[in-house]
Amino acid sequence: MKPSTASASKPSFLCASASDFELSYSSAFASADNLSDIFSNLQVDNTSGFSFSSSSLAARPLYSDSIWVADSFNNGGCGCYFNPGGCSSSSSSINNFPAASCFFPQTPLILTSGQERRANPFRNSGNNVIDRGVDDILLMAKDEHGSKFLCQVLFFQKDSWIVSRVFEMVLKFTLEVVTSQHGRFVFGKLIESCNDDQLGLITFRIASDDHLFINASRDINGSSSIKKLIRVLGKSRTNFLEEIMTTLGRNFELLMVDKTGSSVILLSLDNNYFKKNDIVYQAALEHCLTVANHEKGCISMNKFIDEMRSPRRKQILLLISMNAACVAKNPFGNYVLQHVLDLEDPELIEKVFSALRGRFIDLSMRKGGSHVVERCLKYDNFMHYVVEEFLGSNRIVEVANHSFGNYVVQTALRETMRVNRSLHERLVMKLKEHRGDLLQFRHGKHVYNMIL
Repeated sequence: MKPSTASASKPSFLCASASDFELSYSSAFASADNLSDIFSNLQVDNTSGFSFSSSSLAARPLYSDSIWVADSFNNGGCGCYFNPGGCSSSSSSINNFPAASCFFPQTPLILTSGQERRANPFRNSGNNVIDRGVDDILLMAKDEHGSKFLCQVLFFQKDSWIVSRVFEMVLKFTLEVVTSQHGRFVFGKLIESCNDDQLGLITFRIASDDHLFINASRDINGSSSIKKLIRVLGKSRTNFLEEIMTTLGRNFELLMVDKTGSSVILLSLDNNYFKKNDIVYQAALEHCLTVANHEKGCISMNKFIDEMRSPRRKQILLLISMNAACVAKNPFGNYVLQHVLDLEDPELIEKVFSALRGRFIDLSMRKGGSHVVERCLKYDNFMHYVVEEFLGSNRIVEVANHSFGNYVVQTALRETMRVNRSLHERLVMKLKEHRGDLLQFRHGKHVYNMIL
């Protein structure tokens, strides 16, 4: 017989354990609206409990292989499957936490009304979160499907108790959650759902612990969590963002020499945080030369230069330009100096040439430095500083025969031919005086061929 009308006095959820009946339906096609039709076809058999009528949907395995699966919100659906008996060997290796029965004492509650389901698909199911310990909630957050469930509960149920339970877990296991592949989504949804006091405590927890902050920022998942926190704080009316900016400034050098960590620094330069990120620029003034001369830091510094919008931008660029001598000879720093020259700011170019005068010969015989000198020769109004230094030195043949220097001399010949013929002729005459020496070396022959 069909369920009696007396059941209408019960809550609008249908509860049953796995031993009572088997629920089979296709999650791909069973929307929230036709779940009521499926349940209306349930019939009671005195011996076997509930069963589907012949008009039910085609049967599928009793439960998904996953411990806990929360459907997407397509068409308002939020179907839930649950495996109360544990997980398969394949799923346990993925989910990596004990049998689901230790999390949920009963099968999750399923809405029978499509309208109710769309209005609040997780009504009362959040009790599962409230009743769990923070260790259990952590395991859920680190699981793919458990994290989806927690995110949906936080989204639909703006219940302070549920938010508080997840908040307690995040506060206790902050680093573990934010660096988790799936836990970071729970963290992101929590900071969107919690109140200002809770948001402040989370911010202080992260910003006050440099070890935690650095390790999170240099992790691919952790950096996403920190960037999410920055965006949320940037939209809030609180002043908590200043705490994060202070921590970024304090750890500027360590983060900038890491590819992932530097992405957090670069986000802080966004125009949305213009009035609160000055401390990051102050740190850049202090550490930009060290970062520029680092193997990975030079890449981050070039990106930093591109993203700078603060009035301090010119200060940082001038500082690099005035210290061109130590940056140009560095195998990594020379890339930053070339990037500064590419900005084609006359004031910066002048500062660079002023710092490099008297050093062009030595730089030409360094791998990185030779690239800088070649770049300097391309500025029509300043190239004569380089060429005059070559002409006034008896080391021009040494440079022409050098594995790196010969490229510099070839560039000087081409550029002077293009811009200043008289300067070009003087350079050719100087080299012809030593044509015999040029022919003795393989690299010198390349220069000799240009002055025939």
